[in-house]
Amino acid sequence: MISKLNKKQKYSLILLLIVLSIQSQTKVHIYHEKPSINVKYTSNPVIIDGVLSEWDEVEEFFFVKAIKNKEDYNIRAKVLWDSTYLYVCFKVRDEYLNEFSSSKKDILWRDDGVEFYISTVPKKAPLNYLSENEYQFSTNIRNQKYPIKGKKIKSNTTVINENRDFDWINDFKAVSNYEGTINNNNDIDCGYTTEIAVKWNTIGVNNPTIGKEFLSDLCVNNRNDFNNYRHIDWANLKIFAQPKRWNKIILADNEGQITTMLRVNYVIYILLFITGILSLIFFIKRQKTIKNMYAAVDIIENKTVINTYSKEIAKQAINIMQKEYHTDIKIDQLAETLHKSPRQIQRILKQETDNTFTENILRIRMEASKDLLLNSGLTISEIAIRVGVQDRTHFSRSFKKYFGKTPSLYRKDGM
Repeated sequence: MISKLNKKQKYSLILLLIVLSIQSQTKVHIYHEKPSINVKYTSNPVIIDGVLSEWDEVEEFFFVKAIKNKEDYNIRAKVLWDSTYLYVCFKVRDEYLNEFSSSKKDILWRDDGVEFYISTVPKKAPLNYLSENEYQFSTNIRNQKYPIKGKKIKSNTTVINENRDFDWINDFKAVSNYEGTINNNNDIDCGYTTEIAVKWNTIGVNNPTIGKEFLSDLCVNNRNDFNNYRHIDWANLKIFAQPKRWNKIILADNEGQITTMLRVNYVIYILLFITGILSLIFFIKRQKTIKNMYAAVDIIENKTVINTYSKEIAKQAINIMQKEYHTDIKIDQLAETLHKSPRQIQRILKQETDNTFTENILRIRMEASKDLLLNSGLTISEIAIRVGVQDRTHFSRSFKKYFGKTPSLYRKDGM
C-alpha cells in the first residue's frame, strides 16, 4: 500500500508518525521525569543494628557532599528489599552531632537524623500533601522514631497535622550508631550510620514483586547547634510533603534487573521504535547517493590510534586516583575530570589494567595503608580514614582479603 503513495504523500506520512510519537510520549510521562533506581532483592534479611557490613555489595544511589563553614559533610544511602521488609541505610559524615528533641518526637526533624518517605500508589500521588498512600519515617541519632501516615484529605486546611495520622499501627525499625560526642561542638565528630526497615504490609503492600514501582524521597537532617539546622533530600525539594515530585524506585531482582515489568508505556516505546526504524529504512532506500557519504577508512590504522588513546586515558585515570585516593573519589568525578562518561572510563580501565575502577582504587588504598602500618604510629581507624575508607570494619576486611592478614597482624609481623 505504501508503495502506491507518491513522494509527497510518503513524506507527509513520516511527518504524521513523528507528531504521533511526540504526543504519545507526552501522555505517557506523567511522573517519570525524576531520577529512578532499581532496588536489589536480598534473600538474607538485613539485621537492623546500625552496622552496614551487610551492605558492602549494594550500589550507592544518593550522594551529597557540601562544605559549609569549613564543615565536611557528605551522605551516602542504599536500599534493599525482601518479601517482608523494605530496607534503607544511610552513612552520614557530620563533624558536629547535635540532638535536642528526644522528649518531643514531633520535632525530630530538627535533630541530626534521617527521614524516609514513600508513596505506594505513584499514579495517585498528590502534589502538596500526604494522602493515605504516603508514609514518612523519621529517626534521630539517639534512636528516637516517629512514623507518620497521610490521611485522605485534600490540602485545603491551614493545620498541616490534620492531614497526618500519628497513631497508625506499624512495624518500623530504625537503629543509628554514631561516632563522636553529641551536643559538644568543641570537637570534631565523624558522623553516624542508620539502618531502617519498613514492613511491607504496614504500608499497604501485601505482595511486593519485581517491577513494582514507588515514589520515594530520602532526607538527612543536620543540626549544627541549638538554633542552626538544615535539611538535604534526594529529590531536592524545599518542602518534602510533595509526593508527586519524589523520585522513583523500582523493585528488581538480586542483580538489580527488572525482568517481569510489562507496562503500557514500554509497549508504546517498542511500537515507536519499530515505526522509526521502518521510516528510516524507507528514507535510506530513497537516497541514491548514500554510498558517497562515507570515505574509506583504514581499519588497522584506526585500531592503533584507538589503543594508544585508551592507554593514555587509563594512565591519566590512574595518576588521578593515586593523588586523590585519600578522598571519597567516585568514578563519576573521575569521568568528569577526563571529559568521559563513567561507562567509558570503566571500559578503558578494564581493557588496559584488567581491573575495574573499584579494584584499582582499592589496590592503591591498600598499598598506601600497608606503608602507613609499617612506617607510622597511626591507629588502624586513623589509617583507614587517611586512605579514604571511612568504615574501619570495611577497611580491615578489605585489607585481609588483599594481603591475607588483618591490619593488626600485618603490622605486628612487619615490626
